[in-house]
Amino acid sequence: MNKENISSIDLSKDPIDHFDIQNKTTELTWLLNGMLNAFVIFDPVLDKKGSFVSYRFVYINKAYEEITGVQNNAVRGKTIHEVWPGTEESWVEKYGHVSLTGETLVFNNYHEPTQKLYHCRVFRPWKHSQRFCVVFDDITEIENTRDFYENILESIGDGVWVSDENDIIFYANERMGEIAGVSPQEIIGKNILKDFPKETIDGMIKEYHEAKKFHHPMWYDIPVITPAGRKTWQNGWLVPRLGNGKYEGMICTVHDNTKEKEFHISLNKSEKQLKRAQKIGKMGCWQFNLDNRTIDISDEAYDIYGLDKDRDYTIDNVQGIPLKQYRRLLDDTLENLIEGKSPYDIEFKIKRPSDGKILNIHSIAEYNPEENSVFGVIQDITDQKKNQKKLLEQKLLLDSIIDESPLPTWIANEKGLMVRCNQALLDTLNLKKVDLLHKYNVLKDNNLKTEGHLPLIKEVFNKYHTVKFTQFWEVRKIGIPDIKAGRDVYIDATLFPIVDTKGKLQYVVCQWIDISEQKHAEEKIIEEQNYKESILSNMQTGVYIYNIKTSSNDYINSRYTTITGWSLEEINSMGKDFYKLFHPDDLEKISGHMKDIYTSKKAKRFSVEYRFKTKSGKWIWCLSYDTPYKWDSDGNAALYIGSFIDITKRKQAENELNKLKNQLEKRVEAQTKELKEKIAELERFRDTTIDREFRIKELKEELKVIKENK
Repeated sequence: MNKENISSIDLSKDPIDHFDIQNKTTELTWLLNGMLNAFVIFDPVLDKKGSFVSYRFVYINKAYEEITGVQNNAVRGKTIHEVWPGTEESWVEKYGHVSLTGETLVFNNYHEPTQKLYHCRVFRPWKHSQRFCVVFDDITEIENTRDFYENILESIGDGVWVSDENDIIFYANERMGEIAGVSPQEIIGKNILKDFPKETIDGMIKEYHEAKKFHHPMWYDIPVITPAGRKTWQNGWLVPRLGNGKYEGMICTVHDNTKEKEFHISLNKSEKQLKRAQKIGKMGCWQFNLDNRTIDISDEAYDIYGLDKDRDYTIDNVQGIPLKQYRRLLDDTLENLIEGKSPYDIEFKIKRPSDGKILNIHSIAEYNPEENSVFGVIQDITDQKKNQKKLLEQKLLLDSIIDESPLPTWIANEKGLMVRCNQALLDTLNLKKVDLLHKYNVLKDNNLKTEGHLPLIKEVFNKYHTVKFTQFWEVRKIGIPDIKAGRDVYIDATLFPIVDTKGKLQYVVCQWIDISEQKHAEEKIIEEQNYKESILSNMQTGVYIYNIKTSSNDYINSRYTTITGWSLEEINSMGKDFYKLFHPDDLEKISGHMKDIYTSKKAKRFSVEYRFKTKSGKWIWCLSYDTPYKWDSDGNAALYIGSFIDITKRKQAENELNKLKNQLEKRVEAQTKELKEKIAELERFRDTTIDREFRIKELKEELKVIKENK
C-alpha cells in the first residue's frame, strides 16, 4: 500500500477524531498495513428510491489482499458485484443495515465466491456519511477444525457433554442424548448440579467437585437413573477445562455399561451358584502342571482331600493321598490320557490326612498338550455309593416331576434341536412326541422371527442369558412341514441355559405358561369396554367421571355434549370458571353436594337438582345422581361417576301444576266458606225444629193429663 492510497480517501466531510489524516498519512498507512485483521472501507450504492443495493470499494489493507486474493488498485472504485458477481444477498442486507442506520454489527457469514467463512465487525465511524468500514478474520479453518472434532464427537460410541465455568452445559453429542433418553437440545443450557433429578447426578457429585476443585481428571463408575427414567450403569472421565490455570468448565465422557454390569452381575451370580453347586455336590477341581510338577487346587478340592489351604502342594504330595491299591490304576489312566489312548474317568478311594476318613472319589480330567497340563474335577461320591438306590429313586422322581408338571416344558440341545418334552407340552399343542422331538429347532422357528424374539433366543445360546417373552405360537410357522394339525397358543416363555463345568452349553430348558385363556379374556374385556363405551355414548342421560383431585372431568359421553353443548376439552380448559356454569342461587347447594361426596366412605348415591348454563347461554334444570367409586389414601373420595338428565320441562310442568294447585286451593277455600255458611244455617234450622218437636211433645203430655183428670 502506498501513500497515495490513503490520501486519495476523502474524509474531509466528517474527519476521524483520533487521526488527522491529512497530516498523518504515513502513520495510518503503517497502522492499517500492520493489522492482522482484514480492513476495508466501502461506499454504499443506492437506487433511485434510496435503497441500499450494493457497495463500492474505497480502500483495502494488505491483510484483505492476502485473505481474498484481490489487490487494492484493482478493486478500488468497483462494486462488490463487479468484483464478485456471485456475492450473496445476505452481505448486502447486513452491510446496508449498518450503512443506513449506523448500528454496529458483529457476525459470521460465508462468502461463496471466495469460499471462505468470515468473522466480521461492520461499523460506520462517520456521523454524516453512509460510508462504512469492515474488520474481519478468515475463520474457515477454525470452523473446519471445529466441525472435524464435532464430527469425531458425534461418531464415537460414548456420550460427551461440556459445561462452562458456571456448570452450564453448552454442548452434548447425539450419543449423550441416546443414553439420557432425551434430545441433546434438552440437555444443553441446563445446570449440571441443579437442573437434573437427584437420582441422575447424585452418584458423580463427589467426583465432579473434586475434579473442579483440584483441577485433575476423575473417573466415575455409578448407577444412574436417566432423565427418561431408565436404570443404567455409567462410567467415564470428568476432565476439567483449564485456561491459564483457571477453571473454565468440565468435559465429561459417558459410557453406558449397563449390559456389561448386568453381565458381570449375572456372571458373579453364576460363579457363586457354581461354587455353591460344587459345595452341595461335594465337587472340586484341580490342575496338574506337568512341566514343574505343581498342582492348582480349588477350595472345594482342598476340603475333599482334607488339605491345608495355607500350604502349597506338589503333584507328588497329592498322589500320596489315594489308597495304595489305586496308585497303579491312577498312574496308568493319567498316562493313557496324555498319550491320547483313553479318557481319564476313574473312581478310587482316598484316606483324608485331616481326619483319616476313607472317601470314595470320582475324577474326570482333560489333557491340554499346549500347556502340558491336566485339568480335572473330583467329586466325593461316598454318599452316592451308600445311597445309590436312593439317588436312582430321586432321579426317577425328578423325571416324574418334569413329565407330570402342569407347565409345558421342553429341552433343546446346544444346536437348538428339541430332544425332550413333557406331556403337558404335547397336550397344550395337541401334538405327539414324534411330531416334535429331533424335528423342532427353536433357532429356526418362524414365530420367533416374526415377533422379533429370535435375537433374545440367540442370547441364551451364545451368551447363556436367561430370557423371558410373550408370544403367539402358531403350529404352522414352526418350520416342520409334516405337521398338519395342532393348537395355536399364547405363551409366556422362559428359556435358560444349562452349562457344564467347562462353561460349555449343554442344553437349553424352556418352560411355557399357556396364557391363551388370559389373552382371550383380555380381548373379551376390551370388547366389553368397547361395548360399554358404545352404550355410554348412546345413552339418553349425560354421563361423566369427575376427578376431585384435579377438579376436572376424566370422561364425558356424547349425550353430555348434546345436552349442554360443551365438549370435554372446553369444560376442562375452564378451570375454576367451570363453576360459573352453575346458577348463582344453586352454588351453595352444589358445594354441599360435593362435600357430601368427598367425605363419603362408601359407594353411596347422592342426588341434586340445579340450574346449568349451556354453551348457547340458555339455563336448563338438571337432575344429577353421583356415586364415588375410588378413594385416596386418606379415605376421601377421589373419583365419582355421575349421570344427569335435563328436567327443564318437568320443572316447567311443576311450576304450571303449582299455579293450578294454588288456584284450586283458592277456589276450594271460597267454596268451603260458602259451604260452612250453609251448614251453619242448616244447623240453626235443625235446632229450631228440635225445639218445636220438644214443645209439641210437652203439649201432648199436658193434654193427656187434663183428659185423665176429667
